[in-house]
Amino acid sequence: MRNKYQRPAVRDVGPKWKLTYRDYSSGQPRRRSKVWAKSNVRTQREAQRMADKFMDEVNNVNNAPRYESRDDNTDGTQNSPAEAFSKSECTVADLKNKCMELSWPLLKKSTRINYEFFFSSYLLPAFGDREVTGITTMELQVFFNSLLEKLSPYTICNMHAALRSAFAQAITWDLMPKNPAIGVRLPKKKASKPPQLLSLGEIKAVIEKLPAPTKAIVTLIVFGSMRVGEALALRWNDILEDRIVIDERLYDGDLADPKTLHGNREVPFDQHGVLKEARDPYLEAGEVSGGSRFRLCHPERDPDEAPERAASSEGCCKGTETAEGDRLSQLQDHACQPYASLGGSRGNRARQHGP
Repeated sequence: MRNKYQRPAVRDVGPKWKLTYRDYSSGQPRRRSKVWAKSNVRTQREAQRMADKFMDEVNNVNNAPRYESRDDNTDGTQNSPAEAFSKSECTVADLKNKCMELSWPLLKKSTRINYEFFFSSYLLPAFGDREVTGITTMELQVFFNSLLEKLSPYTICNMHAALRSAFAQAITWDLMPKNPAIGVRLPKKKASKPPQLLSLGEIKAVIEKLPAPTKAIVTLIVFGSMRVGEALALRWNDILEDRIVIDERLYDGDLADPKTLHGNREVPFDQHGVLKEARDPYLEAGEVSGGSRFRLCHPERDPDEAPERAASSEGCCKGTETAEGDRLSQLQDHACQPYASLGGSRGNRARQHGP
């Protein structure tokens, strides 16, 4: 089959540069797109350069051999890739490897990490050497039921989603006729405990006891409604006179687009001036000169390099020795815990989830 090589041009779409391309990894062409915020990529030439680099990876995936044919027909002709792979008795482990090679690279990093974790830790030990066509809905029901005493319903549902997605890809590749993961009854997610609402005074007490830059991070999350990764990905040119521009996030040491479609937004400074107060000490210290450099994650890091994993967390979770006692210490620990690993991932949380 002739290689499919694409080099589409980026388009100017308001505050973004947009790239549209076709994904052939599933065997059928699918229209996909990727965007870059103009606050990070100033010129169309720079955007095109980044798009070309991204398309090199897409073209490699699109043109990678989908399956190695180990069987030839008696008339000397080769089987189609899907036929050859199915005849070679595709196992769950084989399917996972092919998904890692062809389809998972096009997923968000957080999703890919979750899928790989669930397969390597739970699904492959149970089904790795089984042929995908031999797995039934009933035995999957037994398997997921066996996890009820070990894992939370949240984790079990996410693991099922990973397996169901892989089987759906196998159906697209003509490796199996139906998806045995469909029809499995899953546990209902337990109602979360009522949130512990803090008074404004308690919030201020917690924030005042935090070291820099954790103090600024928590302020942005509480008063600016930012996610952890969004706060850590802020650069100086995102912090304007009266608002903050959110156009990227930091996840597991890599920069990525915001988590949701509406994640690109501007956060105005609050009317009480809390966000402005968090910014002003840095202005007074003259630290605003590094326009495109990271502020809270690593101030001196080159913006073209992936930020370091530790978000300046020294002292982030240290206890306090104040008259407020255990109450304030517990509140501080609760507020600081997520930032030591850049907010973690669902895969990381799954490693720690109990029932």
